[in-house]
Amino acid sequence: MKISIFFPVFLYLNLLNLSGISGPAYDNNQNIRIAHQYLFALRPLSAEKLLNSEETKNPQNGYVIYYRLYGEILGLLIGNSAELYNNRVSVLNHYIDQLKRLPENAPEYRMLLGEAKVYSGLLQVKYSNKISGLIVCLRGYNLLVENAEKYPLFESDRKIPGLIQIGVAFMPKILQWGIKILGIKGNPKEGLAKLSEYSRFAEGKPGYEEEAFIFTMAAYKLMNQEDELMKMIYKKQVHYKEMALINYVAATAAIEANDANLSLELLSHITPEKLEISFPPVNYLKGKAKMLRLDSDANIILLNYLKESDGIDYLKTTLYDLTCYYYLSGDNSEYLNYREQTKQKGRELHNRDIEAAFEVMKAEPSKIALLRADYLTRGGYFERAEEELKKVVPTDTINESEKVQYYFLIGECKRLKNQINQAESAYLKAVVAGRSSGNYFAQKALVQSGLMMEKAGFKSDATKYYEACLHFKAKNNPYSDLFHNKAKAGLIRLSFRE
Repeated sequence: MKISIFFPVFLYLNLLNLSGISGPAYDNNQNIRIAHQYLFALRPLSAEKLLNSEETKNPQNGYVIYYRLYGEILGLLIGNSAELYNNRVSVLNHYIDQLKRLPENAPEYRMLLGEAKVYSGLLQVKYSNKISGLIVCLRGYNLLVENAEKYPLFESDRKIPGLIQIGVAFMPKILQWGIKILGIKGNPKEGLAKLSEYSRFAEGKPGYEEEAFIFTMAAYKLMNQEDELMKMIYKKQVHYKEMALINYVAATAAIEANDANLSLELLSHITPEKLEISFPPVNYLKGKAKMLRLDSDANIILLNYLKESDGIDYLKTTLYDLTCYYYLSGDNSEYLNYREQTKQKGRELHNRDIEAAFEVMKAEPSKIALLRADYLTRGGYFERAEEELKKVVPTDTINESEKVQYYFLIGECKRLKNQINQAESAYLKAVVAGRSSGNYFAQKALVQSGLMMEKAGFKSDATKYYEACLHFKAKNNPYSDLFHNKAKAGLIRLSFRE
């Protein structure tokens, strides 16, 4: 063979070895991709119809097994029910056993099995045993890392390792024990690069494209890059209008970014008539957003969620919002009723439930005007919040803790209006008023100052406030870990610019 012919053949064979050769056991054809897309639209029956069709043509196709497992996992996450999980765990294990029996001489083998283990492990953490669940996640993660080393040109398996590398760098303290068990080290730069590569690969491919968007939103959330996250959501909200799961994840991000109006708009795209599965979380988030707008019917939406959901997660936070609703409405009987329910029901696993358990144990809630202003500010309704704050005079009529909250809320309103100097002044008043008592609003004022300065391009000021937040001696509360993570994330982001 002439060298001119031999070399390209040799190169081609090596590229096949690096990217992997897929046989009939891994036929990721257009029908499979559309079935994947249907799952993000919460149309599992339509997905199963396509998977059945593909199974008839090719009974050994591993992607049919994988996406059936994927649909089960989404259903269990949405169902928010330990009982449902216990009833379906044997089905999950059956699919994983089927994946194990697929041919090992292709990159899809470790990718599909690795992702299946990561997702099923996370379900174990949520519903069963945290330690065993994390061990399963580790095994899945290791399979994906091994696959990337063996097939470096195979792009499909980069999303989970990338997101994990980012997540580990900003992991809340409550989960750091698990990371020590797993022995995984964070590397946000490398993680972002992997996600970017996957997003480029996924562009225009049904299923992959939606998955890449969700993973990228999660990455920005972990990095506390709200501005970038919101730009991406606004840019793509029409494109993904029919994807119920994407709308829900984006609506959650919008609420946390002080944009309750956008959250409600995104949730309005999720129409029950188009779904093929019950989706109670929509009412949970819709009720939250309407509380932030102080809508008179917010309680009805929250009560509907309680009727629809059998799970114990997000129960405390929903009950606490109802407690606040009836307190603000002047219905003392229902206020006391839901206050007691908040104390007794649900569990403290997710941040929102932990925070609700903390807030409800306070001797008494904030003054009505302060509580109304707090809700409105978190929803992005700063003008209405300012009207409420005018009813409060920071003198002897409010206690020291309320004074810190008052100045913090003034700062938030000014920040949302992009009045940086006035916001900084109010935040600093909150810090001065709350430093000696370790008030969490004072610590939050520091991290919000850092975020504001970073956004404005004042790197040295942002660094100063982030470091002050990390050194703040806070009184025991469930918020400090969140503020620490936001400050740490800010310092890491600033280091990228060096």
